[in-house]
Amino acid sequence: QLMERRVSRIYYAFTWGELESETKEIKLPVGRSPSDRKKMAVVSEGGKEAVTTYYVLDTFGPFQYIKLRLGTGRTHQIRVHLSHSGHPVLGDPVYGGRKIRKGALIKSEIDLAGKALSLIDRQALHAGELAFSHPLSGEVVRFEAAIHADMSSVLDLLERI
Repeated sequence: QLMERRVSRIYYAFTWGELESETKEIKLPVGRSPSDRKKMAVVSEGGKEAVTTYYVLDTFGPFQYIKLRLGTGRTHQIRVHLSHSGHPVLGDPVYGGRKIRKGALIKSEIDLAGKALSLIDRQALHAGELAFSHPLSGEVVRFEAAIHADMSSVLDLLERI
């Protein structure tokens, strides 16, 4: 089902900045970074097709809370696609999400960013739902996971602004 792209995978994330539209399909190939073999990147040669669709759920100052649907499942796909678009996942130490872009933010946003980063020591990315057809019955089975406490704390902080 994975190979046939019949598995539904939903993620939630906080990103830096405002994405260019409320909903968008990002269709860019992902492969090993030519400059750092430990990282993945959007590449022009040697990459594999990667499709991520995002939906903006809310905007909070310098952040957006988004829902993502994977069309493919490449290593670090969501993180790479969002970072490449200039909107890395909050807290992501590998793809630029732990850096506060002070030049683009006003003082209150810088303070808010510092508080948000202090609440989460990982990327603010959550696997929220997995759905597929049961191999014997064919019935769709769906598994949901509640947002983790650290991301919930970030959401609570941002909803208070």
